[in-house]
Amino acid sequence: MKKIFKAVCLFLVFPCLLGIGANLQAGVITVSPSAFKPMNQATATDTLSSWFATEYSLGFSGTSSYDLSFVAPLNLPNGVTIKKVTIYVWHAITGNSQYLTCELLAMNLPPRIPKIENVIASANTNNLPATGGYQKIVLPATQLKYRIVNNLTYSYCLRVKFPAGATGSFDGLYGVVIQY
Repeated sequence: MKKIFKAVCLFLVFPCLLGIGANLQAGVITVSPSAFKPMNQATATDTLSSWFATEYSLGFSGTSSYDLSFVAPLNLPNGVTIKKVTIYVWHAITGNSQYLTCELLAMNLPPRIPKIENVIASANTNNLPATGGYQKIVLPATQLKYRIVNNLTYSYCLRVKFPAGATGSFDGLYGVVIQY
């Protein structure tokens, strides 16, 4: 009787455990610069001579007269824990307002009003060395908040901000990697 019970349990329980484990496996999501769109299309068109979001980079030419923000929606698997965020940028100078900020956000869904942004990760290029080239900013789990993805309560996105007065030729985004 015990052998039959064990066989039935293994036959029924083991596949269920495999299914749960498969949904919560470690994984990676990469976000291309081409996924980003201006938060206010009319503003971006009016103030910039040219903004671009290609598969290679996100940036603009000219000088912004006020803060510019670009967003990319994310589709993270429900229930996973975000372990690391790596941001790839081009960075040329430090110590002034010529930098970009990249944020991973969890936005609460209705009926929770007002809409609240929970910043999971945030980094900017202001503290990078002025070596003039491709660089990466790595945010480990110890620097992340709200790490467990809950798609019933939040929607997720990446936001890149350029401050007022920034010149497009200095900093640009080349991609983001989210590990869970």
